[in-house]
Amino acid sequence: MTRTDDTCALCDAPSTDAIPDACADYTICAVCGLARRSGAEARGALVRHDEASAWRRATTALRLGRLEASDSVLVVDGGPGLCRALEDVIGVRATDYPPTGAPLASFDCVLLYDRLERVADPVGLLERALRWLKPGGRVVLEVANLGCPEGVLVDGLLDGSRAHVFDEVTLAGALARAGVEITRMDADARILATGVYRPGPVQVHPGGRRGVRVAAELDGHRHLERLRRAILTSRTPSAHLSGLDAILARPTPAARVNRVVRELERLLAGVHAYHLCLALCDAATRGDVPPALRDHCRQSASLYRAKLGHPEPTYFITPAA
Repeated sequence: MTRTDDTCALCDAPSTDAIPDACADYTICAVCGLARRSGAEARGALVRHDEASAWRRATTALRLGRLEASDSVLVVDGGPGLCRALEDVIGVRATDYPPTGAPLASFDCVLLYDRLERVADPVGLLERALRWLKPGGRVVLEVANLGCPEGVLVDGLLDGSRAHVFDEVTLAGALARAGVEITRMDADARILATGVYRPGPVQVHPGGRRGVRVAAELDGHRHLERLRRAILTSRTPSAHLSGLDAILARPTPAARVNRVVRELERLLAGVHAYHLCLALCDAATRGDVPPALRDHCRQSASLYRAKLGHPEPTYFITPAA
């Protein structure tokens, strides 16, 4: 099926049934919740993996794709580095997409790392790539996770390079629509999914109307993205930090809160913004955070006060009501 800018790339809902400007120039499909960036195909730059990244992903493919030396692997825009790593680590025959002269249904596994979210038609890319996969062949892919705020800080979730941003539900819908039966999905700052290709007339999309909830989540992420950019450009990010109480008050798994706060502290300390480190730690101790994180922030706050010469707490953030 050919999809256009007038419909959602996942569920084919009309673009008129979308939530505009949910986060900068992103729109959210009101039906399935897929986040789409207008005109992002040009910005969706091809990601070339460095040697360390290529080797890590090659070993991940070996483990999750159950690859053997006799297998042939189709790598979708992974670059020569990932193909070389696959051949060196496992000894498989790795080919970059699209394969020149290869017959259809001739590969044992398809890998898509950091690519599905960077094209205008992600389901179409999956369907085209899977034409070269044998029925019952394995699929391994990885995308950034809209459902995890940590991705904004460590993975540039909203850095403008992605045409779409997936969460677990929308990624599952895209895979199902392309005929992939999911066998495993691990979600953190990134989503790593594996599945088996079962070609057939599959028409599946996430049920319900998820758009409003996803838009609210993305709006919270936008706040973190502004803060991340301010920190990395050494601008004073005090104004962006002022909403941290609201972020910490969100119902978020404890492990994610811990990583978000610690990553923010690392970024702030890296640009010597110790007064903002202190503000961050004070905000975290007032929020509903894991006990170990609260203890860490209390100790860190004492160190930052000593460094700044502030014997008493100094609030750069308005305490939540």
